[in-house]
This record gives sequence, C-alpha cells and structure tokens, in this order.
Amino acid sequence: AYVYQPVFNVYAKNANACDRAKFVSVIEETLKEVIKTGINKDSILAAINSQEFRFREADFGSYPKGLLYGIQCLETWIFDEDKPFVNLECLDMFELLKGKIGTGYYEELVEKYLLNNTHGVVVAIEPEKGLNIRQEEALVKKLEDYKSSLSEEELQTLIDKTKHLQEYQETPSSEEDMLKLPMLSREDLKKEATPFSNIEETVEDVPVVRHDIFSNGIDYITLMFDAKDISFEQLPYLGLLRSVIGLVDTASYTYGELSNAINIHTGGINCGFAVYPSVVENDETDVEFEVRIRVLRDKLQEAIALVEEMIYTSKIDDVKRLSELIAQSKSRLQGMLGSSGHTVAAMRSLSYASKYGYYQEATGGVVYYDAICKMDAQMKEDPSVIIDNLKAIVKKLFARKRLLVSFTADADSYKEAVPVFEKFVQKLPLGEKAVAADDFVLQKKNEGLTDASSIQYVARSGNYVKHGYKYNGALRLLKMILSYDYLWMNVRVKGGAYGCMSSFMRTGDSYFVSYRDPNLAKTNAIFEGIPEYLENFSADERDMTKYIIGTFGAIDAPLNPDGKGNRSMTAYLQKITIEDIQRERNEILNATVEDIRALAPIVEAVLKDGQFCVVGNENNINQEKELFLNIRKLNE
Repeated sequence: AYVYQPVFNVYAKNANACDRAKFVSVIEETLKEVIKTGINKDSILAAINSQEFRFREADFGSYPKGLLYGIQCLETWIFDEDKPFVNLECLDMFELLKGKIGTGYYEELVEKYLLNNTHGVVVAIEPEKGLNIRQEEALVKKLEDYKSSLSEEELQTLIDKTKHLQEYQETPSSEEDMLKLPMLSREDLKKEATPFSNIEETVEDVPVVRHDIFSNGIDYITLMFDAKDISFEQLPYLGLLRSVIGLVDTASYTYGELSNAINIHTGGINCGFAVYPSVVENDETDVEFEVRIRVLRDKLQEAIALVEEMIYTSKIDDVKRLSELIAQSKSRLQGMLGSSGHTVAAMRSLSYASKYGYYQEATGGVVYYDAICKMDAQMKEDPSVIIDNLKAIVKKLFARKRLLVSFTADADSYKEAVPVFEKFVQKLPLGEKAVAADDFVLQKKNEGLTDASSIQYVARSGNYVKHGYKYNGALRLLKMILSYDYLWMNVRVKGGAYGCMSSFMRTGDSYFVSYRDPNLAKTNAIFEGIPEYLENFSADERDMTKYIIGTFGAIDAPLNPDGKGNRSMTAYLQKITIEDIQRERNEILNATVEDIRALAPIVEAVLKDGQFCVVGNENNINQEKELFLNIRKLNE
C-alpha cells in the first residue's frame, strides 16, 4: 500500500550483526560511486520499459480489473483529493522519465533521497535459539498463575462464557436474516462451458498449439522442452536450471546486460518447470521445462535472439556466479518453507505416493531444499559435479525433438511469427525424443517437519482414483462446501487456525491442509470426520445455490489473454476435452444434497491412504510423535 512517506529498504539476509558498520559502508560507497559515474542508461531504460509493459498489459491475474483500478486510485486519492487518477495516467510519466535519462536527474534523486537522507535507521534482527519454547513455557505458567488467582465463582463465569461462545459459533444465522440477502438462482447461471482454443500447427516438424485469442498486439509464447526422462536423482538439477538460465553471463552479455536487454525488448523472458498429469492414462505425466516469453509482436525477432543467447551460450561453468545463485536459492527456499508451510505440507504429503507431488517436491519443495543445501556445500569442495550435471541436462533438453510451442495471439500475429520460429527451430540440434523415466521410488514417510514457528500446517492426502473412483464435478462443489462450512467452522472458527484448504484433482490426487494452525492432532481428527459430515450433509435449496454460485465464481473468473491460452494449453496436455468440462459443469449446476452425500466414500478413500505431514512447532510435533514415522528439522 502507498504511504505518505515512502521507504527505500536494503536487506542483508543471513548476515552477522557485527558486520553492521561494513553493511552501511558498502551501501554508502556504492551510492557515492553511482552519483560519481552515473547510473547505467540501459538499466534505467530497461526498468522504465518493464514497468510500461506491465502498465499497458494490465495483467491482474484472476482479480477483477475494476477492483484493482479502484485500489490504485485510492493509493493517491487518500493523500490528495484532486489526484485520484495519478496511477491510471502513467503513459506521459513514462515518456518524461525516459527523457530524463542522461540528464543527471536520477543521480540527483539518489544523492538527495538516499545518500544525504538523515531520516534512516539500521535494524538488526537476531534469532534466539529456544525462544519459542521459553515463551510457551512462560505462557503456560502465566495462565496457571492466573487460574490459581481466580475464585470458584470467577472460574465458573469463564466456563459459562466459553460455553456461550461455542453455542454461538455452532448456531447458524436465522432464516429470517439470511432471506434479507439478495441472491441469484441456478437459472441465472451460465450453462455453457467456456470453449478451448487449441489449433494444432507444425513449424519445421515441431508441433505448435495456437490459441487464437485477441491479445492487443502482445505475443504470449511458451517454448516447452520435454523433460520427462530426467532421472529421479537429477530432478533437483532441473529445478536449479530454472534459476540459472537467464541469470548468468552469455557469449554477448553479462547477466546484468542480459536482464536489461530482456526488459528493453520484451515484457519478460522467464524459465520455469511444469507438470501436466494426464486424466486419461494413469500415472502418465507431461514434464516440461518452459521458456515463457511476453513480447510485442514487432519485437518477436529480438526476443527469440535473446532466448537463443540464453539456451546456447549461458556460462553455466562460471563458478563464482553459480555459487551466488545457489546461495540465493537456498535463502529464498528457507523463507518459502516457513511462509508457505501449507503448500510445503500438502505437496510433501502427496509426494509419498504421487509422481506429480514428487516432481513438485524435487524441484521446489523439501527435497529440492535438501539438494540445494548439498549443492551449496559441494560448490566449495568440487563444483565440477554440479556443472557437469547442469551441462548434461542442457544438452539433452534443448533439442528439436523435445520442443512443443504454445502460442497465444490472433491469427495475423501467428502468421508473422512463423518465419521467426522457422529460423529458431532450424538452429536447434535434433536431439532425442524423451521416454518417461522409470526409476521413481516413492515412499510414505509421514513426517513432522519442525521449525521455529509457534503454529502448524497440517496436511492429509491420498488418491481416490487408485481406489476405483472417478472424478465428478461435484468435487469442485465439495471444495467450496468444506472451505465455508465444515473445515471453516471446525478448523478456523472453533480451532483458531488462520485458514483451511482442500483440493480434489482430476487425477485423484487430493489433500486437506490447515494454515497457521494452533492445533495438530485435533485438526487431523477433524479431517477424519469429513466422511461422517458428508453422510449426514443437509442443505436447503438456497444454501446449495450459494455453494454453486461460489464454485462458479472460481471457475468463471475473468482471464486475460495469457490466462486463456494457458487454460487451453493445460487442457491439451492433460487430455481434458471440452465435453469433460461441460459434463463437470452440468454436474455442479444440477448438484443435489444426495450428490454431496455420495462423495463420502471418495473422501474416505483419500483418508484411507493415511498420508500425513505437518510443518511447524517442534514442541507440538514432538508431543504428538506417535502420529509420525519421521520427525526432522525443516531448515537443516
């Protein structure tokens, strides 16, 4: 959010407090050097162009544009009632900022607002080992002392108030109050599923799936290189490659110059990793290393040239830079494991029996973090092992026989793009077609992953397809019902957790997970109670309609052109047809109470698999050690 006095921050993570003076000195000397020699002009232009591209594209994901534009108006309106539209009228500002390049304007800003600014502070935050346990013990003692200070009458008053709160939480709003709220009916909801746009083409024998969607002159391109034959042991290196390509020097650019060139000529070139499990063939999984490009159609040639620079000439053997990137990945993962414990717990739990879950784990979860820690140490001993593995994957991946292209834009844009693609494909080595790796060894570990937090993230998972059940659109409805009724009331309202989630995938992989949860065994018992809740599920037509509306709110959320293309491409790779989507839509729209009750055996099958993982407080996990097969520290 905007503030009246903006703050510029510089962080040093995993630093020593005794280096405070050095930290300040490095910043001050760097700022003095910038003022003296000037800021790199390409860096400023790249930053401006990058912001301008995002402004023109106005990509807010699944959030409504009107809502986000309104928030942007408030960011300036609250400080000046005559300027509500400053954030919506940026094009002239971008041109003004470009005109200031080379005039000393930016250097003057650095000198005035950073170097010579006396309104600054240096804050050092140091961890204290065992602090959480001591605080918990102090709280227990404080509560015991408080309880012992109360009279019998005061104790009974507390008990009565608690009982009253529980009764209030369990009592639904009156029908009279609920009827005051206006609501749509089922008949008001859209009946037809949004179609896909997957037009199959070929360029030099390379398959292209074109999504004919108006995109306002922007090409959205994903170069997908088949990686399903990367071995079990090498998967973490595939995750690392995502953090290396585009962030190391190439034959023609330093990594800083490459970043500038990307932001000057495109809206972004990013490497990623994606898994697309088939809904038709059990355990058949598309695994893709993706190079994603966003570019104005008249700049496509420059974008492809930059991609070629990245995949052909990246200096992966630069030991110093590779060490830096591995250390950065380690630091980011440490933060992610703590802040996104619900995702960590859910994927870790799924990975015990799911190839999809293990791919996610090995390239971005606990398995990946463990591997990155080993790589960090390995770089100090013998970096050649890591370099050789990365080079082997690069040589294998970037080949013509592995390439699939997803292209989102209108037909005219695609026509202009074909000659550029032809030249790109002709340069690619032929390579070998990928054959799925067969060395996967999955194992149920049911772990307690401990950290320094005071709460937990509790996950249960399993797969209902492996028990003979099929996906039904009503499972989307069940997710909504659980999120706003059973799990919400028991895990959040009564249990005190910050949130609770569930997911039922078409492949059968499913999970239940709590977010920032003070409980552990209690939440697991609540998960165990879902089948009984479903067997006795009851709702009138108004409540069922509310659940259906909420479900369609997620399904029919507005998508930008890139999102529409991704939706279609994901369906293509997972072998999902529009007939499947329409059938599922009908199952949601026509769902009855009996349909929801019929889902109880599916949930029971998921829970029967007994996959369990908890991320959180060491003390709480050890107190419930009988629930786990393994207990270990998360960040070690």
